[in-house]
Amino acid sequence: MSISSLSQNLGLPAAAQGHDRAEAIPFLALMPTYGGTLAAVRALGARGIPVTVAGQEWLAPARWSRYATRWLPCPPVPDKDRLLEWLLAFGRSEPRHVLYAPSDDLAFLFSAHLAELEKHFYLYQPSITTMVDVLDKRKLLEACRSVGLEGLPTWFPDNEADVERIAGEATFPVLLKVRTQVQQVRQNKGIVVDEAAGLLPAYRQFLATHQYRPGLEQYFGDVSRPMIQRYLPHAAERVYSLTGFVDRSGALSATRGAVKVFQRTRPVGLGLCFESAPVDPALAAGVLRLCRTLRHFGVFEVEFLRDGDRAMVIDMNPRFYGQMGFETARGLPLALSVYYAAIGDTEALRACLTSAERATDGATIYAHRFVFQLLLAAQRASRSMSSADYAHWRAWYRANRLTAADASADPIDWAPGLVHAAAELLPGLRMLYRRLSPTKQAP
Repeated sequence: MSISSLSQNLGLPAAAQGHDRAEAIPFLALMPTYGGTLAAVRALGARGIPVTVAGQEWLAPARWSRYATRWLPCPPVPDKDRLLEWLLAFGRSEPRHVLYAPSDDLAFLFSAHLAELEKHFYLYQPSITTMVDVLDKRKLLEACRSVGLEGLPTWFPDNEADVERIAGEATFPVLLKVRTQVQQVRQNKGIVVDEAAGLLPAYRQFLATHQYRPGLEQYFGDVSRPMIQRYLPHAAERVYSLTGFVDRSGALSATRGAVKVFQRTRPVGLGLCFESAPVDPALAAGVLRLCRTLRHFGVFEVEFLRDGDRAMVIDMNPRFYGQMGFETARGLPLALSVYYAAIGDTEALRACLTSAERATDGATIYAHRFVFQLLLAAQRASRSMSSADYAHWRAWYRANRLTAADASADPIDWAPGLVHAAAELLPGLRMLYRRLSPTKQAP
């Protein structure tokens, strides 16, 4: 199934079709290695909107999309000061672009410097207060409880004495994870602890291996210590998410449901395969209440763990997210919604969201097919996956292949798929080369 062709045929009325390429307000897309960025480039470019793609990596799928109007080098996202300087210089010298965040770091940066950036870009960006409340999981869980959404049992220790107390009262296993992913030195998904005796050693290990870049304290306080959360292995394998868009007033919105069914690493990891799922009306209403309470507007992804009849919030992403192409394939044009909201075209935005609410799902699954098949083969070869599971996942993809949306492969826009495959293979080939290369002997 071609996401590019679907993005061209969403059934939008003429008011929402965009202008001629020469007249349309351009979009600046950052982080071109990211799935959400590629989805945005394709959806916007297919509507004739010029897209400037900026980054550092040569093997960046969005860089090679046919819908990318041009490519520019820019500082890396972790170097926030240089990147901000680059953005402001770009804004002063270029026509006014729409700018939107594809990561927590960029969402935080844009909100923290909203007044400066708004002078040069079209933004649809919540305040820094909202962004901190969303990106700090402690504050997010408090907001969830205030609107009737349940969260997992969670503790926030201040010291080792608190950890020892928690070890005596928690039900194991538990997961140690960061309170926020903003400005982490390296991304880590967390540590699973199976029994009480292992909690304090894991806590010390966490403190030794998880660091943040300076400058976060004035917004978040001290977030160096982990949060400790009940871990439900059976539920973690099928995370339910509600994704969508809500406007600044909270009156216009559109939502989709999905389940993460396969991830890169276990027990905790980035989602690789997703299935379409019905929107739970009660949870969707709770998510909209949450957005209004937090004063969040724009794109959202809220993740839940299900345990029987209970659905518990575990995270919220207030920006473009990795599997956003799934929504494009299912008739929800999130990048276009952001674009029209940012430039103030309320009529086109309303048409986008009305069309999305009427659309029927066009895709049943979403997968990085190449990576998925590579991981299946590797896990089977290493015997970390049983023959029964291997057969199950191969049959799962075959049953859905005609209605599968791929993260990067696309017959209309084929180059990003090849680039993505090369980027996935290159680290492994380098490692294999180092292992096979003869070591130099000392004279």
